[in-house]
Amino acid sequence: MSPRPVSAQPVSAQPLSAQPVSARPVSAVPVSAAPVSGKPTVQVRTMHQTGESVEFRGHDGPVSSLVISPDSTRLATAGADRTIRIWDLATGRRIVTLTGHTARINGLASSPDGTRLASVSDDLSVRIWNPATGTELANLTGHTDMVRAVAFHRDGVRIATGSFDHTVRLWDIRSGSCVGTLTGHTDVVRAVAFHPDGRRVVTGSFDQTVRIWDVETGRQLASLSGHGLVHAVAFSPDGRILATAGVDGAARLWEADSGRPLGERLAGHSGAVTAVAFRPDSRALATAGIDGTARLWNVMSGRALTAPIGGHAAALTSVAFAPDSRALVTGSHDTTARVHPI
Repeated sequence: MSPRPVSAQPVSAQPLSAQPVSARPVSAVPVSAAPVSGKPTVQVRTMHQTGESVEFRGHDGPVSSLVISPDSTRLATAGADRTIRIWDLATGRRIVTLTGHTARINGLASSPDGTRLASVSDDLSVRIWNPATGTELANLTGHTDMVRAVAFHRDGVRIATGSFDHTVRLWDIRSGSCVGTLTGHTDVVRAVAFHPDGRRVVTGSFDQTVRIWDVETGRQLASLSGHGLVHAVAFSPDGRILATAGVDGAARLWEADSGRPLGERLAGHSGAVTAVAFRPDSRALATAGIDGTARLWNVMSGRALTAPIGGHAAALTSVAFAPDSRALVTGSHDTTARVHPI
């Protein structure tokens, strides 16, 4: 369908209670490869040498989100235990633990150059980190309820966040200012992603809609539906396709420019699909579900590329491709993340 305004409200450009903080270490805990406080660390082995999945264990609760550094050397995981842990992907060594959030962390995003991490939490805050040093650079406040989703703009200085307060906020992480608020959703904003061109942002909500917005004006360009509650959204790296997923147990593909549905539903999970990620070449899509499996799909044909990928003992919360496309990483309620060579 063609893009059209639906209950669009322009973005205001004024700061909304954003609180920049000076760059300083905030409870960043360097970790050696040895066990810490009796808790097990990751099994130390090189995944590409063994050909096996590698388990990253250390969180005290569900792993809620993860992100891989652009150079494929590090993995960041966030959890219900209020921590972010950064791991060396080649050796499995836990490098640093970031603390500061006072409630469950729900989402992580990396800047395109890998020099910044953004995290969002049930504590209502958005925090910006230097992942190399463990330094907290900013604590952004303005949402009035738990913050659920976060994404970086291609410029590396703007982020978008989605919240239980039904809004999407746009931030400049240099100044710590909220530079706009997108309103129109009528329930939790569960997912957010920028288009590669930086001009559009897509949001998914428990109001059963996926909405596409103009970043500069805040105008709503389109509203899509078809899942029930929406759990995940992602644009393909080439910018041509939008993937969405939800409680209906399937992913759907849409033409990014027109909003036209493409092909059939990617169905196979036995419960809600909680996360989606495109392979860097845009030709394959990974999905993760509450059934504890990840699946790989051919974007053009809609066919499964492999058997379901397992290994976890509980529902999956997150999925990502390594930038070099050699591995798929999954996070789970079983408190672990796993790296699966593909």
